[in-house]
This record gives sequence, structure tokens and C-alpha cells, in this order.
Amino acid sequence: MPESFVNIALNVPLDSTFTYKVPDFYVNEVEAGKRVLVDFGKRQMTGIILDVMKNYDGIHKPKYIKSILDEESVIKPELIEFARWISSYYLAPIGEVLFSSIPRKINFTLERFYKLTDVHIEKLDVSGLDKEIYNDIISAVRSKGKTGLTKKQLEKKLNLKDA
Repeated sequence: MPESFVNIALNVPLDSTFTYKVPDFYVNEVEAGKRVLVDFGKRQMTGIILDVMKNYDGIHKPKYIKSILDEESVIKPELIEFARWISSYYLAPIGEVLFSSIPRKINFTLERFYKLTDVHIEKLDVSGLDKEIYNDIISAVRSKGKTGLTKKQLEKKLNLKDA
């Protein structure tokens, strides 16, 4: 099966698109205007496919896209071309232009929430670890109830730099 690559616009303040490799099992599903989930630095972001390519001549080895979020294109080719024109005319990053033209709530974000299990006290008792910090963590998570806390929220509650 021939390799396939995509140019993706991300909602970042950089005047560039980003090339990713398409896993073999997604080759028949990629098309311009679909949203994809990709690794970008240390986080995962939603991107919009602008172009599908069979060859890649860049100097960097592209990462794989993680998943395709849409069954059909959410952005029509006409809107992509209009966004390219706006980007060029106003010297604005294509990703910011495209993402400003779609509803914010449809973009995927990955947040991990920490919650307590039913046996958290038993597990803590047998761990043999410093119980003071774990009791602080348990109290903080318990105060949030069933929703849990993100890492950032936990760090803020406990005045930690890197939980």
C-alpha cells in the first residue's frame, strides 16, 4: 500500500501547516476538511486536513495522525480556499483563520481527570509510601466529588509545581 501524508492546520499562532503521516488503516478515510487528532509537542490537538499527498519531501520524519474525528468533511473545499485567501491577504496563520470559522465546542481536547476508587484507602495502606502527601491528594480529590480533578487543578489546590 502506498504511503500517504496530510498537511494539517492547527489552531496555533504559527504561519505554517504541519505534515503528518497517515496510518495504513486510515488511508482510504483521509480527505480535506476532516478533523484529526494529532500529537503536537507534549499535547494532543485537533487539526483540520488541508491537503492529502502521496509523497513527502521534507527533512523531518512526520509523526502519525492519532485518529480521524469525522466521517465526512466538516469544512467544504470552498471554505478552505477562502481561509487560505484570508490567511494570505491578512498575513494570519491559516489554522487560526480556519478555527475561527467553526464553533469552538467541536474541537477535541484531552484532559485526564483523577478520581478516587472505592478501595483507595486499602491501596494507600499497603503502598508503604509517604502518607501525608497522599492524604492531601485524597482530600483534594474527595472535595471535588464524582467529577474529579485535572492535574492542573490538583497542582493549584496543593501548591505543587509538578504533581
